[in-house]
Amino acid sequence: MKNSSNLYYNILKYIPAVLWSGIIFIVCLLPGSSLPKNPFLEKIHFDKIVHFIVYLLLFILLMYGLKQQFQKRKQIYIASLICVSQGIIIEFLQGSPLVKGRSFELLDIAANVAGVIAGIMLTSWKHKTN
Repeated sequence: MKNSSNLYYNILKYIPAVLWSGIIFIVCLLPGSSLPKNPFLEKIHFDKIVHFIVYLLLFILLMYGLKQQFQKRKQIYIASLICVSQGIIIEFLQGSPLVKGRSFELLDIAANVAGVIAGIMLTSWKHKTN
């Protein structure tokens, strides 16, 4: 009985990451016409900042889910692979005819990866201070 409750607890730890991942997919696959436009925010490339923060948070949530199941290095590898893969898949979907008014942007992928790298640095720094 102890194993089933432990498994249930481990599954629950992934819920925040799964929900956040779903929100990312939904928002990123909305038609471009449904997104608000602001010339100032476009000028300062605010969307890249958003990509950075969104994928930093996804990485941290995945690390929380993976925390007690794998060693730190493997947690980082798995969380990074999931985040970067999701970001690339979404960009390809945005560049396809399936999503109107959106396009593939290499700089979005770069911002996603930068968020993941910041997450790696943050979790590695936190791990060293504990």
